[in-house]
Amino acid sequence: MSVRVGVDVGGTFTKAIAFDTAQSTVIADAIVPTTHDHVDGVAAGVVEVVSRLAAEVGPERVELVTHSTTQAVNALLEGDVARVGMVGMGRSPDLRKARKRTIGPRIELSEGRTLDMLTEFLDVTHGLSPETAETVVGRLRSAGAEAIAVAEAFAPDDVTNEASIRDAAIEIGLPVTTSAELTGLYGLELRSVTAALNASILPIALRTAEVVGAGVAGAGIASPVMVMRGDGGATDLSGFRRAPARTLYSGPAASVAGALRSGRIEDAVIVEVGGTSTNVAPIRRGRPALSYVQIASHATAIRALDVRVLGVAGGSMLRSRRGPPARLRRRRGPRGPLPPPPGAGRRRPRRRRPSAA
Repeated sequence: MSVRVGVDVGGTFTKAIAFDTAQSTVIADAIVPTTHDHVDGVAAGVVEVVSRLAAEVGPERVELVTHSTTQAVNALLEGDVARVGMVGMGRSPDLRKARKRTIGPRIELSEGRTLDMLTEFLDVTHGLSPETAETVVGRLRSAGAEAIAVAEAFAPDDVTNEASIRDAAIEIGLPVTTSAELTGLYGLELRSVTAALNASILPIALRTAEVVGAGVAGAGIASPVMVMRGDGGATDLSGFRRAPARTLYSGPAASVAGALRSGRIEDAVIVEVGGTSTNVAPIRRGRPALSYVQIASHATAIRALDVRVLGVAGGSMLRSRRGPPARLRRRRGPRGPLPPPPGAGRRRPRRRRPSAA
């Protein structure tokens, strides 16, 4: 009998089921608090629940492991990203425009957080030599770059120069993203922003893929491991290592896929209330709507389900205060009550009535 394991990584809990494909039934399940504080991040929880299920149903029966992930979106929202060395390239007579659209944007990740970038711009009117590519990438690494992103005007038509930067980065062991490998769109700033965001989460994606791959193998499972993409599809660990940005909204996509799998739905709004957030997604004519992912005020070239993620859910705490009638705070994971608000417990001075005089 063939068994498939599915893992959902939520903000509060990581849950997994073992599904018997022959009988179309769930034969085992496991749940642990999401391991945000573990040295291996949320990947540790994925490994734990998969190991539990493998021990229960037998690792030799597992033909596929698929998991959603919150790491890409959480890394961007929380600023847990790498310093990016951004290489822009252009040709005469459009050098000024190309510079502005490649190394010019200030990329906001969330309120008060921007992407830390080091920048280089190259005039490739007469081509780009491998020596120049190596020099530029080496200079960025010496300045502190932890990952490289590269974008050239009209690169979807000719990837030669972007590939030269990519090869130079790989040669010295830096993770790298080229704009043309993520999208064939011509919008230069759109490709530049997307490449920089993807590069910024490459190091954490590489660590996650390594931990999950080794953990699943350690549980005795020799079958493939897949990661849910934000558009409802899936990628293997190799694809996740190259383009973790495609897993943005992976969790909400898994929820919608589950709803569509469990019943015949034509036109509907799917509302999933978790412990940390609430996801809302429309279904039209039996298909989920798609849109381009937006990070803060920046559009990207990554397509995903048209999902609205609200920071209000089962773990939200409502506080009454003087002034505004109420205030919502999010709590991630079963970590006990929130600390009291500033000034709580202090005695308020009594108001004295004015004297008759």
